[in-house]
Amino acid sequence: MVSLSIIRSERFHYFPRLATPNVAEDLRKRFAAEWWTACREADTEKLQQLLTSSTETLVNSRDAKQRSAIHFLAGIGDVKVLPKLLFEGTNVNAQDDDGYTALHLAAGYMQLESLNVLLNAGADAEIEDNTGRSAQGLVSALLNNTPVTTTMYSRRVALEAMLEAIEGHIYEDVVPAKLVKSRTSNGQTEYLVQWIDGYNDMWISERDIADDIIISFQDNVEQVQGWEISSELNGNNEKRLIKWSDSDILTWI
Repeated sequence: MVSLSIIRSERFHYFPRLATPNVAEDLRKRFAAEWWTACREADTEKLQQLLTSSTETLVNSRDAKQRSAIHFLAGIGDVKVLPKLLFEGTNVNAQDDDGYTALHLAAGYMQLESLNVLLNAGADAEIEDNTGRSAQGLVSALLNNTPVTTTMYSRRVALEAMLEAIEGHIYEDVVPAKLVKSRTSNGQTEYLVQWIDGYNDMWISERDIADDIIISFQDNVEQVQGWEISSELNGNNEKRLIKWSDSDILTWI
């Protein structure tokens, strides 16, 4: 066994680097224990200290349940060390023994900040755990199971914010041509949407459709995409010449 000598001076400490097989087993275990304890407790100072000497090893390490450091930091809501680990190349979509990604943990513990950090780093919100539930599905289930009461208002607001963040990364905003009809499914109102870009008609939950479009549908006002061609000012009134997507007729409005 190679002994680990340390040269000390008043100005600096020098710690020679050794290959893992040349480091005593008890030292390796103590180092690993310090790392995972710091992860679980979100000890930012300790994590940064340990990363300074062993970044490459630690960003890819897993515990006995195959959880990486970002699993713990995402669940706790740490947004100081989490971005550093992602920058250093840790797998943002790594799954533990239960199939959970760090995004599952951020979603389950309602940590919006760490959830946004993960999404911006490329986290896949549609990866499913061992029960077949994605991070998006997890938040939806939590929201559906949270009563609409004054005491649960803040929890619902937080869950809705997380769901909006996730869906903003999954779905592309597309302007509907019009709403065709409505129905009630599982206690929620859905609308059959006709798209202007040729996609097949699709049933969409009312929470994913702009309020003004729903109001217009309920008032039997047809929704048609228009483009302004020109405008003119007549006194205090401004009129615009509109070209409609479904007609060659130009209209002043």
